[in-house]
Amino acid sequence: MAEAKNSCVHPLRYRKRGRILEAHQPENTMQQIQHDGDNWNVLSAGVTREDGKTFCHLASTTRFVRQRNGQRPVQICDWVAL
Repeated sequence: MAEAKNSCVHPLRYRKRGRILEAHQPENTMQQIQHDGDNWNVLSAGVTREDGKTFCHLASTTRFVRQRNGQRPVQICDWVAL
């Protein structure tokens, strides 16, 4: 069986207990939307309602929370129209 090649996926190699393992991660496939007057990255999308809105996990591109080890983006979950 031939392995399908996808141009938007690249392999990541890492070691675990002496073995080299390979994982695949999408390249720059994060969707950005505008919601409640702010720009957000869609981290994950869930179920879609009858009215067309989808439940999404969003991370802000402009607002951050300061922590001892740096900053992290403000995150919300909400129903949005994709």
